[in-house]
Amino acid sequence: MTLPGPVNVKEEVRTLLDARPDDVTFEDVMDALLLRLKVARAFEDVRAGRTYSQEEIDAEWHEPGGIVRI
Repeated sequence: MTLPGPVNVKEEVRTLLDARPDDVTFEDVMDALLLRLKVARAFEDVRAGRTYSQEEIDAEWHEPGGIVRI
C-alpha cells in the first residue's frame, strides 16, 4: 500500500471543490474536508505504527460467543 505524502492544501481544496456540483452546500464541503482530514490522520497513524491487529480488536470488542460489545 502506498501512503500519500505531503500535499499542497490549496490544491487539495480546489480539487475537492472542482469535483462538486455548482449547488454544493457549505455542509457538503465541510463534510468532504473532514473526511479528507480523517483519512490523512489515519495514514499518519499507519506510518507511525499506531495500528491494531484483528486479534486485538476482537479481544476489545467481542465477548465470548461472538457478541459485539457497544
